[in-house]
Amino acid sequence: MKKFAYIISIALLGFFAASCTEQEGTVPGSDGQPKVTIYQYTPSAEYNSDEDVNIRFVKNSQTKSAKYLLELTKDKEAAIEANGEKAYVEKVLANGTDINFTDEGIFDLLLTGLANYYDITVVAVNGGKQEVSSTTFAGLAWKAGKKGTYAFGGARIKTDFGAATATTELQQCESDDKLFRFKDLYGPGKSLKFKMTDDDPVDTGTYGLIRYFRVERQATPIVDPTYGAIDVIDFGYSLGDAYFYDYGYNCYKYDDDDYCVLQVRYLVSLGALVNAYGASADIFQVD
Repeated sequence: MKKFAYIISIALLGFFAASCTEQEGTVPGSDGQPKVTIYQYTPSAEYNSDEDVNIRFVKNSQTKSAKYLLELTKDKEAAIEANGEKAYVEKVLANGTDINFTDEGIFDLLLTGLANYYDITVVAVNGGKQEVSSTTFAGLAWKAGKKGTYAFGGARIKTDFGAATATTELQQCESDDKLFRFKDLYGPGKSLKFKMTDDDPVDTGTYGLIRYFRVERQATPIVDPTYGAIDVIDFGYSLGDAYFYDYGYNCYKYDDDDYCVLQVRYLVSLGALVNAYGASADIFQVD
């Protein structure tokens, strides 16, 4: 509470004291309760965002020490169910890792290889007072799938990527059966993800049933020497869904052999660098 350089009455002092009592605990660090807030950030491009995460711990002024424990979410839930939340707090304090905060009350941590659901649990301590914080990282685990060849339709992408084709594996996410990826399409840890729509399958007659999927905007490791980093996105997300359905600039997969057609745009900050559609669409074919 700010100090004032002028004299106020005893009545007003009482009013301000009461106000501070009511607010105590609502302003971080204003009472004696320790607290550590946890933030998640996507790591830099050299890491695999499916399995890697940057964690930032920020303490309030009342936190004298803190520990964190990384554990599979299912294991944490089982431990609490078996022994209770208080016992889990003791587990964190006994088996957790000390958080060595900077003078600004911050500690950054990079966690890698978390291909599952993980909980990061923190216990902040101030004497006999303890406060628990936690966050869940949903790492994506993938089922083994069919291997094949991915052909890049855009000539500029072929040139920048260094090859017209790449060997990849079509994988399905274990926790989301609509989510797929072309594993390591752009190099180790650099996959291309897509998600199946809820649209009914379309019978093309000669070639069988197809199902639509969408490619949300996502980064690639390809960098144009003039325009910078290149992202990929389907036409519907880029120009409006009418382009995806009405104009036929869509992405689809055949049910019988997993043959995939990706009509996409490769974008830089100023707009589209390459359009891959029609006869020049990106293609995946099982070997």
